[in-house]
Amino acid sequence: MPPCRNLFDCERRIRGSDHEIACIFADEWTLLKGGITQGYIFGVGFTDEEFSLMRRGILTHNHTGPYTNSFSLGDVTKAVEADLREIRVAGQRFTFSMKPGAAGWPAPEAIRERYHAIENDCRFYLEFRIRFLEVGRREGVPEGDDARFFNHLIWERLSREMGLCYSREEWPG
Repeated sequence: MPPCRNLFDCERRIRGSDHEIACIFADEWTLLKGGITQGYIFGVGFTDEEFSLMRRGILTHNHTGPYTNSFSLGDVTKAVEADLREIRVAGQRFTFSMKPGAAGWPAPEAIRERYHAIENDCRFYLEFRIRFLEVGRREGVPEGDDARFFNHLIWERLSREMGLCYSREEWPG
C-alpha cells in the first residue's frame, strides 16, 4: 500500500477491504507504518517492533462487512497495553473511535470484567432488543448483524461508566 497522506486518507483506502489492515500514526498527519496485515478477515497481529511504534500513537484499522462492527475486546485491551492516544475502526458504514478519559486507560482486566458483565446483563440485553427494533429498521442493519449493533451498545455503556471517550460516526462523515 502506498503511503497515506494522513489518517483519513488511510481510512478511506482500507475501509472497503475484505481483510483487516492496520496503520500506526504518531498523530493524524504522521504515518509510522501502514499496510499491516496477515490477510485475515478478522484480526491483525503485530510484531514487537510494531507494538513499540504504537506507544502513545493512533492505531486505525478496518473491520470487514457491510455493517461495521465496533471494537473487539482485544482491540481495546491492546490499546490499553500500548497506551494509545486513540484506537479507531474504519468500516463501510461507520468510523469508531476510543480514547482514554481524563484519568487515562483503566486496567485491561477491569475493562474485560466490565465488558462481560454488561454483555451478560439480562436487563441490558432486553433494552438492546427494544432499541434494535427502531435502529435496525432506520439504519437498515442486515439480517444477522444485530450482534454488531449490540457490541456498539456495550462500548457505549462501558465508556460512559469507565470514563472513556467513545464515538461512532457515519461514513462518509
